[in-house]
Amino acid sequence: MAVTSIGTYTQNIYTVSSEETALSKLTAEESSGYTTQKYGELGTQASAQIVYSNATSSISTYNSNITTAQSRITASDEVYNEISNVVSSLSSQVTELYTASQPYSSSTTASLNSSAKSALSEINSLLNTNVSGRYIFSGSATSTQPMTDSSTVSSNLMSSTNGTASGLPSSYTSASSSYADVCSYFSTVSNYYAGATDGVESSVQVTSTTSVTYGTSADNTSLQTVLRAIYAAANLQPTTANASSGTNKSEFQNYLSDINNDLTTGMSGGTITNAATNPSSGSTNTVVGLNTVQGIQGDVYTNLTDIATQNSTTQSYLSTNLSNIQDADLTAVSTQIINLQTQIQASFKAISIISSLSLASYI
Repeated sequence: MAVTSIGTYTQNIYTVSSEETALSKLTAEESSGYTTQKYGELGTQASAQIVYSNATSSISTYNSNITTAQSRITASDEVYNEISNVVSSLSSQVTELYTASQPYSSSTTASLNSSAKSALSEINSLLNTNVSGRYIFSGSATSTQPMTDSSTVSSNLMSSTNGTASGLPSSYTSASSSYADVCSYFSTVSNYYAGATDGVESSVQVTSTTSVTYGTSADNTSLQTVLRAIYAAANLQPTTANASSGTNKSEFQNYLSDINNDLTTGMSGGTITNAATNPSSGSTNTVVGLNTVQGIQGDVYTNLTDIATQNSTTQSYLSTNLSNIQDADLTAVSTQIINLQTQIQASFKAISIISSLSLASYI
């Protein structure tokens, strides 16, 4: 190598080394899609990258929470729809029976008794709905099945002072009083409900500063009102006792009327003023109604959808800012890689030429 070529040779070696370092960095960018894998190399934008990245991740968690909550609300909505159908059918049967002009018979009361027992079985099963290992009508006791078995409740009801071994009412001459006894029994929710009675609703975090409560437990007054009516019908005596005329018929009609009023009020809401259906004091008692409860949960579902949409909009904005900081321009990177590869090849060629030169070539 000529002495005068040493400086040029050294410079070309340094240039190739720098170009190879730059090529390695660009190749990593092309492979990962990011300008760098190190926060320190982001300079003044490093802190912003951390903030945007954490916020984007948190929003994904919030929207996942919303999806979970909405799946439970959807499940409860389906349950309420089924309960509404069951109650509507039973209410029609009760109405037909107590408004009938013909004398009551064992066959008609037995039919109502059978229908009510089926309704109880179905409603209890619905209220024991479990979504992904969580009982959705058990309040905060999500691992506890909320509804006590209907046969157990009926047995306990009959073993109290509210009826006879044959069923309700204990006497057709005091049927209204017998219904009041049923209401008294159901005023203690633990007689039919095993879930939490702390009034705690499910809560879900939907933004960094906002949480939303949702769900209802099976001990709410609307369901209580419906259930006591159905139990009163399910434990009705299918008897040929004299309930076909006079005082007995009138009392029995009142009993059936109280059942129907509770079914209607429990579903649609209203104020109960009949002492027989509010035995503790005879004062008025307002029931919201399951239809309203269901509507409230529908509003919560819509609210969660709106929040999720806003979260997604915010996340999109953050992702754009994050992309501007950390994402590589792959088109530009590819062009730079090709140019560098060409330059490196030229540099190696120059080095090869210089290294082959010697003073002897010029003597």
